Amino acid sequence: MQDATDSPSPPWRLPDGSVPASSLQSGPAPVAPGRGEPGAERYQVGNVLGEGGMGRVSVAQDAHLGRDVALKELHPSLRHRPDAAARLQHEAWITAQLDHPGVVAVHDAGQLGDGRPFYTMRLVRGRTLAAALAEAEDLSARLRLMRPLLAVCEAVAYAHACGVVHRDLKSSNVLLGGFGETQVVDWGLAVRVGAPGGEGPVGTPSTMSPEQAAGAQADPRADVWSLGAMLCELLTGAPPYGGLDQDATLAALRVGPPPPVLSPPAPPELAAITARALAWRPEDRYPDAGALAQELGRWFEGRRVLAYHYSPWELLRRVLSAWRVPVAVGAVGAALFGLSVAVGFARTEAARERAEHAEAQALEALDTAERRLAALQVEQALTATQRGQRAEAETLAALALSVAEDPLARGVLAGFGRAPRPARLAVEESPACLWRQLRDDGGAMLCGEAKGTSLWTLSPLTRVWRSEAVGVGGGLSAAGALLWDMNHHLTILGLSDGAPTRALPLTNMSQRPTSGPRHLLSPEGRVWPDDSADGAQGVCPAGVQAATMSEDGARVALVCLGGVVAVGPPDGPMRALGTPLGERLGATAIRFTPDGEALIIGGEGGVLRALDLQTGLERQHIQTSLGAIRRLQVSQDGAVVAALGVRGGVGLWSLTAGAWLGELPAPRDADVAMLPGGALVAGDTLTRWSLTGLERPIRVLASAGLSDLGLSPDGAALALAQGDGQVRIVDLHDGRPLGVLRAGRGVVKGVGFSPGALWASVMDGAGLVGWSWPDLAALPTPPGSRALRRLTTAGAGALWGVDFGSRLFAWDSLTEEPAVLDVGGPYLDMEHGPGGVITPERHGRGAAGARGRRAATPRPASTGPSPWRWALRSGPGPETTA
Repeated sequence: MQDATDSPSPPWRLPDGSVPASSLQSGPAPVAPGRGEPGAERYQVGNVLGEGGMGRVSVAQDAHLGRDVALKELHPSLRHRPDAAARLQHEAWITAQLDHPGVVAVHDAGQLGDGRPFYTMRLVRGRTLAAALAEAEDLSARLRLMRPLLAVCEAVAYAHACGVVHRDLKSSNVLLGGFGETQVVDWGLAVRVGAPGGEGPVGTPSTMSPEQAAGAQADPRADVWSLGAMLCELLTGAPPYGGLDQDATLAALRVGPPPPVLSPPAPPELAAITARALAWRPEDRYPDAGALAQELGRWFEGRRVLAYHYSPWELLRRVLSAWRVPVAVGAVGAALFGLSVAVGFARTEAARERAEHAEAQALEALDTAERRLAALQVEQALTATQRGQRAEAETLAALALSVAEDPLARGVLAGFGRAPRPARLAVEESPACLWRQLRDDGGAMLCGEAKGTSLWTLSPLTRVWRSEAVGVGGGLSAAGALLWDMNHHLTILGLSDGAPTRALPLTNMSQRPTSGPRHLLSPEGRVWPDDSADGAQGVCPAGVQAATMSEDGARVALVCLGGVVAVGPPDGPMRALGTPLGERLGATAIRFTPDGEALIIGGEGGVLRALDLQTGLERQHIQTSLGAIRRLQVSQDGAVVAALGVRGGVGLWSLTAGAWLGELPAPRDADVAMLPGGALVAGDTLTRWSLTGLERPIRVLASAGLSDLGLSPDGAALALAQGDGQVRIVDLHDGRPLGVLRAGRGVVKGVGFSPGALWASVMDGAGLVGWSWPDLAALPTPPGSRALRRLTTAGAGALWGVDFGSRLFAWDSLTEEPAVLDVGGPYLDMEHGPGGVITPERHGRGAAGARGRRAATPRPASTGPSPWRWALRSGPGPETTA
């Protein structure tokens, strides 16, 4: 993005350098997003793109959305000028009102820590129209810029329709993007139509209208003059008063009209359009930019231009061209016939040239559309990458690269690296089903139809039987096929022939789950719940959210309304688990692990949890983008969970690595079964996938280098100390960034978590910097803060550290000065273990500091000197150190 004020022709100002106060119209002031520099909050300010008399434009990184924007701020020298601040706020406000593709989009606005206003806008990578005109070698090259100029007229026409006059239109305030975008910027002098004048010249003299030069009220016709000046520059290579300086141009504007546009190679219609736009009297010009845009559109389409006075010969050519057949038939002489043929030939040539030009414009527009589609595909690929939808992400990135090279698309493909992906082994057509239920081993499928139910074996695909029994859901077990209808009447069908073996009209509905399978069928043919089962009523008085049965049918697990988890035999008393999660469970699907020691719970928000059935505590959890989980399956080895959500797709979660493995494509009504080393997805097709080798370590890239790592108390997050003064926090489950904290300007040498806090040691004046965990609010600096080589935590809130003088410091209280521990020698590092803080000494000895800061005991660590210590870890016992 370029600041339009960075121009050889800055906006006109009063002799004292101020902006006329009446050029600022009232409007809502932007709301400050908070205290502090924007880089410390949301924006990381980068290189300066340009500076003008009032503002400065820089590239900024939006930390919330992960994109580059252009940030315009009031120049520091003007921070005590309320009129300058008001003008920049007015510019942000009035630009934000103009929602048009040709007007630069405003994303955010606010105030810096020193009170200076700023606003962010779209970052356009390209050049100004002024630069493009300067690089054009001849009139033909300049005429290729007519299409962007028409886009400028259309954008200004929208502003005029909204009652806004720009008052500073010039080629340096028009940005041409690399993908065909045309953006009008720098609306700092814009006013509402009807705003009073009289404050003196306002605008840039080279494109300023005579009434602006006289300080009179500006209306849309003043912008028409400025657009005419830009059109004059395109046709002749210079503005209307070319060659004059600003003062001379301003004086000429008060004397008389500019010389006529004389450029013989230029199309005469365009010269006439320019002359009307530059009419001295406003009433002789086009009434607004919309009328000018329509006139240019007529020229582009080859229609008659209203501003051009056609000669009789030119009118005759048009008449003869329109009526060439009747004229040819009625011609009385060879001369007239030859004349008509000549005129027709000339017209055909002109039409051919215009057609070729129009074809070139169409091809250019098609190329622009393809590039925009590719940009959209890249955005969708990035979204799919964040959701773990690898196949979709790679497909979209490849489609985008087939149009044009794009670094983000390359990044999507490179981001997965050589990591293994699910391999599609076989695909075959699936029967048309309203609902489908796979057997857990993937060997058979129950298919619900509009007028019946059928059972299919899948290796090969063969229909075993079809029954007239109709259900809205069902299940398969060794005892048969279970169906339930809208009235919750149950029917059990035989597996061999589909004949009904039992019908169970149920009256006790208090135990029926509200989500997932409504009824369960054990291998022995026992249905749960039925009228004789009342074990759940004691632990689930309010009702059951979800239920599941173990593979052998010996146990049933329930999640009750209110978050209670209960386990027990189907026909016996249930044991309630004291899980601390409570109503946060929001269970929509549950499943036993094969060993029966844990319960996998899928929730309404797409959260997956593994709950220990012995302790009732959560082993691990992960947030997915699947939506509410409607079905769960677990591999026979208990390593991988397959989850189906209401948004479609089959999510894969590794229980052994605690990592998200990605998604398999699947429609919303699909079902899944886990196979040895793979999975079977039943939807519109039956697709077998190989999942071998999917689990992989998480890679976190840090361009500034890493100096230390810290693990959060719950083991879910990792803090990275970086060489650029930042602390990066990532999710250990999938490597997603959780936040970036600015600790200082120097290298962050140490980082560590204590209960409720995160601490970092910075190699500058900041020393120790702390934030509350997990809400990351800044904490007060402890007394005696200093730069530490290493940092660790010891006990409830205590900090230990080693400085560059190899001295050992201990803070028992973060409100008191630290104690310097003398343990008999200089120390380089430390580690916190069950027995306290352990530090190695430079000459090979060690010291173990107890939980109190003043007790420190030297211990021998080796028989010879060890000049440097590269790694130190403490074992589970107080006497174990490596």
